[in-house]
Formats: sequence, structure tokens, C-alpha cells
Amino acid sequence: QKFINIILKLNCYYDIKVSHDGESWENNPAPELIAQGIKACVSHHPTKSTLFVLFETETSLIVIDNDSTYMTLYNPTSGLLELTRQLASAEGLFTWQPPN
Repeated sequence: QKFINIILKLNCYYDIKVSHDGESWENNPAPELIAQGIKACVSHHPTKSTLFVLFETETSLIVIDNDSTYMTLYNPTSGLLELTRQLASAEGLFTWQPPN
């Protein structure tokens, strides 16, 4: 649920595109569809998948792999990274950034 909350809140600030295969994308899908997509990634459901969340204006991407306990944010802008940190902290999660 925490991943869902973070993505939905990020979608309040940024337009997103969502994909399960990295080829077909849906612009700003309904919150229910975002929640279903994330649940399919983190549950032990037989149809596990990966979810890609693209922030096109920021040229950034979040990937939630199947059965993962984390989300990976690629190429974040400073604003997107700071907002993600705040939202993760509000959900009791944290962000980790590898050293440069």
C-alpha cells in the first residue's frame, strides 16, 4: 500500500505513463489501475509483473520489479528526488542513493 500511496501522490505533481512491458504505455491511468499494477508486482500472485512509471517531463523512471521490496528511481531530477524522499519518509520508508 505504501508504494501505491507514493506513486499516486507523485502523480498529483507530475504526469506519468505506466507500462507493464516497457513498450505499451498508458497516460495518467486511473488510481485503481495504478494500484492493481503495483499489487501485481509485490504480491505472490501467479501473474507477477514489472511496473514501469515514466515521468516524461523529468526524463525519470521508477521500476517496481516483481516480488521486490523496493522501487528504483532512475535519473531523478533534484525536485523529483526531494519529493520522493519526503513522500517515502511520510510512509515510513526511506530513500537510498549510491555514492557518486
